[in-house]
Amino acid sequence: AAIEALAHVAAHDRLTGLLNRGELLNQLDSRLTRRARRGDRLAVLFCDVDNLKAANDVLGHAAGDAVLAAVGERISRTVRGTDLVARVGGDEFVVVAEGLAEAEEALSIAARVHELLLEPVHVAGIEHLVAASIGVVTVAPGGLRSANDLLAEADLAMYRAKERGRGRVEVFQEELRARAADRMSTEAALR
Repeated sequence: AAIEALAHVAAHDRLTGLLNRGELLNQLDSRLTRRARRGDRLAVLFCDVDNLKAANDVLGHAAGDAVLAAVGERISRTVRGTDLVARVGGDEFVVVAEGLAEAEEALSIAARVHELLLEPVHVAGIEHLVAASIGVVTVAPGGLRSANDLLAEADLAMYRAKERGRGRVEVFQEELRARAADRMSTEAALR
């Protein structure tokens, strides 16, 4: 029982009970391998909670943690039972959906998550408004990708959603990687 408890703690986020980044990467790698054999489509959704800083600043970090726990629970009940849900950073969540017939199914999942997160979260008797900026990347049948690459691409799409006004869903496009590389190069040159 102690070994099982330690294994659970090592693989899950303490606050939300969702998978942590390390376990997400492990499970995503095995799903990518399985998907390559089956030939179906897989999607990664990278969700960043907008307005969490306001909850932390006004109500304190315990209230911010309650908002994060509520967001994690909402995402978990919005997605399909076979989808992976993880908290990978402070206010960042990832959903991995496999077995998709069309890329549009990933956008449908992202839209459901986005809609559910628009509902206010009640913490300490105060209604807190949250939203999410969501980046989506899909892998077509036959496409070989690594878990780290997919997370990075979904993260780039999420930052594009934030740049365009937050509370949006954006799909990864290769130009986002080129823009990020150009920005990094410019910052290094300026420094």
